[in-house]
Amino acid sequence: VIITFIFVFAFVYLLTKNLPLSIMLASLSTATAPAGTVAVLRDLRAKGSLTNMLIAIVGLDDGAGILMFTVGAALTKTVLGVHGNLLSSIINPLWEILGGTFLGFGIGFLFSLILKKFKFSEDGIFTLSLGIPFLTWGIAQWINVSSILSCMVVGATLINLDKEKGIQTNEILDKVMTPFFLLFFGSVGMEIKITKLMQVGLISFLYCLGRTIGKWIGGYIGGAIAHVEEKVKKYLGPGLFNQAGVAVGLAYLTFHELPGFKTLGETILVSIAITTAIFQFFGPIGVQFAIKKAGEAQKIEE
Repeated sequence: VIITFIFVFAFVYLLTKNLPLSIMLASLSTATAPAGTVAVLRDLRAKGSLTNMLIAIVGLDDGAGILMFTVGAALTKTVLGVHGNLLSSIINPLWEILGGTFLGFGIGFLFSLILKKFKFSEDGIFTLSLGIPFLTWGIAQWINVSSILSCMVVGATLINLDKEKGIQTNEILDKVMTPFFLLFFGSVGMEIKITKLMQVGLISFLYCLGRTIGKWIGGYIGGAIAHVEEKVKKYLGPGLFNQAGVAVGLAYLTFHELPGFKTLGETILVSIAITTAIFQFFGPIGVQFAIKKAGEAQKIEE
């Protein structure tokens, strides 16, 4: 995650000399799409140490990506002068992150307690599961903490305190999420202007280059630190190229959280939309390459 951040930040900053843009794109580059990676692993019937490592990492990577985004957004607001004086520039980012974490833990704890103490029908759990994120978001906005970090911590707290209820809640929500995803991506599409696509071409290319190098080198360094097998060190990076929903969602959130900096928000959103499309194509190829090179593909191609 950190190596990817460094490479993307360096490449984008060398081109644009725009510190806020470089910080935000670097923060957004760290997230990996679990669904695309796992789908390829299943298709190849992959088994082995690299496969196990990929499954473990992509499960945590979105969380790490959201955390990096929260830190990056706080730093960006500081650079842009949103927080005001020096003291506020130090205190406000810390409050956004720590306050969001404590808020998420508190609501997640209460949520798990309610599910344990009272019996709910499937409709009741659905209503609660839909209402809790809105409640969390509203309180987070009211007390000026990171709303997306708060919501993530709610989910993490629930699944760790009550695994059975956490899984049940997730399964219920999965059944109705498709319309929300369609509305979301439709809304994102309406914010993208064709003229802007042409303007961010080089930024998008350098983002892709930096993210690819960062993931590959970062995977190798991480594997070396963890003392894993040589094949895991060599091919972990290509297995982490996928980028999808989380990055687009966070970019869209950035677009709306920086209303006074419309050009910056548009550049971030369009760059992430372009690079997500690119990595949606090359990401699965990277996973296939890694698994086959590591000799963990069990599926025999006809």
